Amino acid sequence: MNIFILSIISGIAFLLRFPLGILLPVLFIFIILEYRKINFDFIKSSLISVIGFFIITVPYFLYVYGITGDPLFYVKTGHRVIGDFTWLYDKGLFFYITEYCKYNPHTIFLPFGLFIMYRKRLEIPLVVKNAFYTTLSLGFLLFLYFTIETHKELRYIVPVVPVISIIVSYFIL
Repeated sequence: MNIFILSIISGIAFLLRFPLGILLPVLFIFIILEYRKINFDFIKSSLISVIGFFIITVPYFLYVYGITGDPLFYVKTGHRVIGDFTWLYDKGLFFYITEYCKYNPHTIFLPFGLFIMYRKRLEIPLVVKNAFYTTLSLGFLLFLYFTIETHKELRYIVPVVPVISIIVSYFIL
């Protein structure tokens, strides 16, 4: 049931901000970490997550198809609008690293937090470890996506802030 709710939330997040469609692959990473092998429960959880995601997104895309004749019309239009103004927001590959560190100096502890988490990985309970790896993969995938995207604004990286804060606080504590 929790996986179904998570998949519905990821579908809603995808509809609100299309790049957050990355949540569905992260959900699969969580399922893989949870079951560690392919069996009936793994397949059932995977199907439940896909069904929950599509229960939310398919009606929207059918509606858009009925209006415009193209189910991805608004996704394409939004991407084209962003592409037209790239010259204004093209900040280079390391924009998020430099700007985030400039406004959040606690980020200097991020490598130390990752190192300590790696050293203490055997002491961490499996449930906490799975949740951490899922959160870390979400943050990494979002960061990677927004770094590769040519249109860069500092507000886009906000979904990654909790992940960085968790890792930094692990070092500080």
